[in-house]
Amino acid sequence: MTISIDSITLTPLSEFARIMGINPLHFSGAVSVNSSPLEVMPLNNSCSNLWPQYAWQFGGRLSREDIGFELARAEEEIAQTIGYPIAPRWVVEESHQFPRSFPHWLYNTAGTGVRGMHKAIRTRYGRIVAGGQRGATVVEAAATVTYSDPDGDGFSELAAITATTTVTDENEIKVYFASKSAHPSWEIRPLTSVSISAGTVTITAPSWLFINPDLWEAFPTTDGFVGIEVSSTSNFVTTVDIYREYNDTTQPSAVFEWESPCVACSGSGCVACSTPTQNGCATRRDGRMLAPQPASYADGQWTSQAWTGGREPDRVKLYYYAGERSPEYLSGFTRLPVRRMFSKAASYMVVARSAHDLCECGNVSDLTSWLREDVTRLSEGPTFFTQPETSTNPFGTKRGEVLAWQMVSRLVDREMPVGVI
Repeated sequence: MTISIDSITLTPLSEFARIMGINPLHFSGAVSVNSSPLEVMPLNNSCSNLWPQYAWQFGGRLSREDIGFELARAEEEIAQTIGYPIAPRWVVEESHQFPRSFPHWLYNTAGTGVRGMHKAIRTRYGRIVAGGQRGATVVEAAATVTYSDPDGDGFSELAAITATTTVTDENEIKVYFASKSAHPSWEIRPLTSVSISAGTVTITAPSWLFINPDLWEAFPTTDGFVGIEVSSTSNFVTTVDIYREYNDTTQPSAVFEWESPCVACSGSGCVACSTPTQNGCATRRDGRMLAPQPASYADGQWTSQAWTGGREPDRVKLYYYAGERSPEYLSGFTRLPVRRMFSKAASYMVVARSAHDLCECGNVSDLTSWLREDVTRLSEGPTFFTQPETSTNPFGTKRGEVLAWQMVSRLVDREMPVGVI
């Protein structure tokens, strides 16, 4: 149960818990009191905090939704600074003025530059994988989840799912809570393993990721905030939806727009204040440029078309898939495309900016206090001293923010300006 319903993060919240040394079961708001022969992950030591889904469920305590919001914000700050998302995501309706001819009052009817190639536009985000839109198709709805206890400690820590599929790319297999229409905020991740053999996909993951999400909405009672009991599998979901998530290149990756040409006909019978549009596709020219052109899709391919407006459009909306993919992910060694360094940097920023302690655990509490320190303030008094790298840090002067900048600053995309070519 490490999902933020209100915020979509590239780093799973369970990865934040791992980085900060938080017990994954307790971070999921769960306990396993009746495990046999021994209680698993007990709440009987100094690290006894249970995490609520919402702040109102436990006053004065950080919630997973709080962490999710701040984590998404930190990831976007990093993306704006380095020039690309820290993991691949779909960019939707990124609007640009279509490249103008020179002099600017002239009209170009071909849509090509001096080299005879389609004009390219520098996008807001780099590391473009391809133009396209998010596609999600059902592999199996309501697939059964089987729980097991491989180590025999009395706690069913392993969840497994199998389904028949025609998908061949294991990275396209995603698991969602049932009946959520594959909304990204309901994805169950990270999966431990996904393997496809002879038309059957087999998926494994930690069982605590499958806690029934209806239990997140529990109201506090006179007993206070009570953990979800998972010593048996009754509070885990019994089914999930398996989807294929992919970059759908059959959908337009460019939509062109024209201003209404009513002036040409002096307003006589002309439709006013309209915005004629035309679909098209966009080809990746390099890691930060897309070359859009008018086209129509049929029979498995895009076919070039003439401008419906009779000239180049005034604006274009781009749809594309962009972001960093870690070498470990590309090599098949991990299920997470985001670099651990990026996840750690974003997590440190979240903790440095937090107004509340994460939990009472000694190791987590010490790390939290250390990351919150303002490195410009000397311990002897109110005197401030600023290193050059601190004064130019775009994230801030807390130690966690400084460490985050040190981790990502060498990976800044030097082609930062947004423009057209």
